Amino acid sequence: MRPPLVSLTHRNNSTTGAAKHSSSFKGVWWNKRSKKWHSELKFHGKSVFFGRYDSEVAAAKAVDAGLVSQFPLLVPDRGLNFRE
Repeated sequence: MRPPLVSLTHRNNSTTGAAKHSSSFKGVWWNKRSKKWHSELKFHGKSVFFGRYDSEVAAAKAVDAGLVSQFPLLVPDRGLNFRE
């Protein structure tokens, strides 16, 4: 029997795939406690929080607006969730 090619710990497994309640949009994730979609970007180890939303799409649009207004130079690198 061959050994596995990669040995992953539980921590590795939990960070390599998408979480059960993650979004298909960049910077958007579901918070079980608040039961809302959170919009947030991480840049140089710091989080920039854009708010909590009932709609996943509204949270994604908030991420796009925040990226354009606060980090316009990153738009070509990170891309937007919605093309205008």
